[in-house]
Amino acid sequence: MNKPITIMPLNNVHMDQKVRMQSTDLDLLKSASFEDNSWGDDECPSFHRDSRYNKNHFYEIYVCYVILDGKTKGNYHVRPIITAMYNKEEILLNVDGKDYFHEISEAIIACVKHDEEANKSAEKKEKNLKEYHKQLSDLEDNHSEIFLNLQKLFNVWCDIHGLEQMSADEMRAENEHQRIWLDKFSLAWEGMDDIGYLHHYAQNLTEEEKI
Repeated sequence: MNKPITIMPLNNVHMDQKVRMQSTDLDLLKSASFEDNSWGDDECPSFHRDSRYNKNHFYEIYVCYVILDGKTKGNYHVRPIITAMYNKEEILLNVDGKDYFHEISEAIIACVKHDEEANKSAEKKEKNLKEYHKQLSDLEDNHSEIFLNLQKLFNVWCDIHGLEQMSADEMRAENEHQRIWLDKFSLAWEGMDDIGYLHHYAQNLTEEEKI
């Protein structure tokens, strides 16, 4: 069995199907940085390429000529069934939303496009994470400052009304105005407490936010 004449180095796995591939398709795969990654546990040849932006991610294109219906063992398709996957988890779709491609070039374009879009999404997330941590830092600074200002405001208000300085929840209002003011102040103080809880929770989960 003669190997195809191509710039793509080929291993000997599933050579019965590789000899049916066009040399130009193999050259095109090689030009797009795909390498022969065929192995015996797969039913057909596979070609591997790492993501341009994240070496922990990769793409696989499968070119299947063998008929897998369980009845016609040893027979082959005239045209292969071409599929592509991302990290062996996500099946890439063609322009019509189908999970197969008619040409090798279409599968390559789908992988390249997915890689670019995934990178844009990762860059956007990284930018948002930086802004997120900045806002958390600002929140911590503002939170402390607002608490201090609230305390000063409360102390001055108590002096104006000749009231003993204690917790707003414990104070006994002498008139309706004081009662309403103390109620509103207590709500504001509780709101600042809630902001503090949010900040503490978010700070403890900064690593999870990167997922």
